Amino acid sequence: MKKTIILNTILIAIGFAVYTFLLNLLQPNWLGGVTFLALPILAGALTVLVQNKNRSYQYLPKVLAGSIFYTFLVIFLIKLHIYILENLNLSLWPHFNPFSDKDQLFIHGALAGIYLLGGLIGIVIRGANLVFLPKHKFDLNNLSKQTYAIIAAACLLVFGGGAIFASMLSKNIWVCENGQWVKDGAPNYDKPKVACINGTPYFWNDGPSGLEISYPENWRGKIDISHHEEENKRVVKFDYKNSNGENEMLFSVSIFSADFGLDKIFSLPNERPILKTDKHIIAVSVGELPQEAGGYAMLRENVDEVIELMRISGGRGERIASGADIWRKYQDDKYGFSMDYPSNLRLKISDDFVIKYSDNYGGGEKTISKVINFAVPYTGPGLMNVSIYENPETKTLDEWLKKENERLSHRYKDIEGRFLRYVIDEKIKVDGVDAIVVYQESDMEKYDYNKEVIFFKDDLLFTIYYRNLEHERLLKSFEFL
Repeated sequence: MKKTIILNTILIAIGFAVYTFLLNLLQPNWLGGVTFLALPILAGALTVLVQNKNRSYQYLPKVLAGSIFYTFLVIFLIKLHIYILENLNLSLWPHFNPFSDKDQLFIHGALAGIYLLGGLIGIVIRGANLVFLPKHKFDLNNLSKQTYAIIAAACLLVFGGGAIFASMLSKNIWVCENGQWVKDGAPNYDKPKVACINGTPYFWNDGPSGLEISYPENWRGKIDISHHEEENKRVVKFDYKNSNGENEMLFSVSIFSADFGLDKIFSLPNERPILKTDKHIIAVSVGELPQEAGGYAMLRENVDEVIELMRISGGRGERIASGADIWRKYQDDKYGFSMDYPSNLRLKISDDFVIKYSDNYGGGEKTISKVINFAVPYTGPGLMNVSIYENPETKTLDEWLKKENERLSHRYKDIEGRFLRYVIDEKIKVDGVDAIVVYQESDMEKYDYNKEVIFFKDDLLFTIYYRNLEHERLLKSFEFL
């Protein structure tokens, strides 16, 4: 088993050498797939060939053990590489936990399956050797130390020579050296007209505001950058060109005039201000969840870093602080109210949002005139939403409670002893208006960690749902204009 572990570790090291030197320097996309397939096959085959057994089934225990060791070590080294390279501020166990998500389990299974395939190939080689060359038994287990030394030296020579060869080749790009753009080969585009940004030749620059956006090398050829004028702002979109030829938005940057007002931007759907100068305010909006699991999902992983690296040339801009302890004001001029919320939450607004109820809840549907949702960026849960009904079915708090409980009563109407209903937690005032705080309970549980505030104002029905949020400050900040 010791030789199996040593061989697997050597092959994994070779794989990382291929990735580091050849993939990054030569950039042939097919080489990554070949490496992913070839190395575990070779590792599985060698796990058989270093053993000296008489029956095929006797090889399987070490092949299975080797596949587990190989896959876990590969995943660990990949995560270690990301952790060190990207300087992630994460606790160790959540990052290195090999069972943290389904995608990683899929990679584990794929690597183990390919490794087992290599083991079967090794068994076939063993069998063919015994049948056709019985007097010349192929047994790596009995190779001399000198032979192993020769194999190791050959591997070092091949990959060392490949690295040197690759480093001598040109990528035909402009590179940043000592603060100056210099040619590497013969690039087919003009020298960049902006300062070097972290040494990367991939950038977008906005002349009027001086905004500089640098982005990773793996975005090259996969994104479409467009810009256009809208009312009160200029918009730059970074889109991913998917396999169907359609664009999926990674993120957009909105460039506002400084006199537009920072608080006003915090009231716009999905916009998050990040930079401010004397003349401009820069805000970003991030795309929705990936619709395809391949390249788009991988590019989305870099979006936070790209946003964090955005700057104004010459150091003229200041970054706008945000966080759970920094609150901003949302103002809604149409419905005449304002409220404070943590500035690190993402704001999403939907108009004429239709809710359709299943038969378990009495069927039918109703329209919410406006939903203002505050969620954890970028794909986290919603922590609060404000719903506004222009034409509510009811006109008083008692009527609302009765109507909603009639709807919930359908959930368990045919099961004796079961129920689901709204319960009043307390009666409060929101900016002087009578309101009730409610939660749901059933015969099994009280759901008092999810609460709603209900009140009427000028023939409008307001419902404020919240969870895991400093709701007292939020409700005290709510005021009508």
